[in-house]
Amino acid sequence: MKWLSNLFTVKTSEPDPQDSLFDPNWENPSEPQINWDEFDAALAALIEMEVSRFAEEHKGETFYGFALDCNAAYCDILFCLNTVDGLRATAVEYLTNNPQSSLELEMERLRWSLGDWKYQGFNLDAPEWGKRYTAALPVAGELAIAADINLFLEMACRALVRATRAGIFNKLRLTEDFKVTCMDHDEDLLEGTLRLDHVIASLA
Repeated sequence: MKWLSNLFTVKTSEPDPQDSLFDPNWENPSEPQINWDEFDAALAALIEMEVSRFAEEHKGETFYGFALDCNAAYCDILFCLNTVDGLRATAVEYLTNNPQSSLELEMERLRWSLGDWKYQGFNLDAPEWGKRYTAALPVAGELAIAADINLFLEMACRALVRATRAGIFNKLRLTEDFKVTCMDHDEDLLEGTLRLDHVIASLA
């Protein structure tokens, strides 16, 4: 798919004005020129594709949350889903090592601990993911400056909003309080929620 194969391109000569990814502010030929607006549409399409596939394979489960678990500096994104049963099972495991706690406290603590979710990174199970996303990462393998990292996270939030507004998560069986979020690897739920709320407000 051309839009994704051209998503990150190292410009070694004058950019072609006919290129849909042409950046009129192009200056440095050594750095990838990233069209964030085009990428959030592409990512939204991938969310729709992967959630649809997942929903077909997990019709008997009920989910309380979906998250984009990012490592923005390296442009990594994991699609994550969790169920109340999965949360409870993980809390029980942690409780064996911390018997002074309670099941309720452990469930609350782990509710948005994405690394402990039952289905973390389910997008990596699909061969299409490697073809349509991983191959399109910047040549350098990482974003050089904090500004780019913030742009990446905002792009991911916009994609998540697109997917949510398109009703893609209705293909899953959901709890009444189902919620979506997007967090960088070292963030907590509050930080991710504040950014997502900001993006939602900007798109209103």
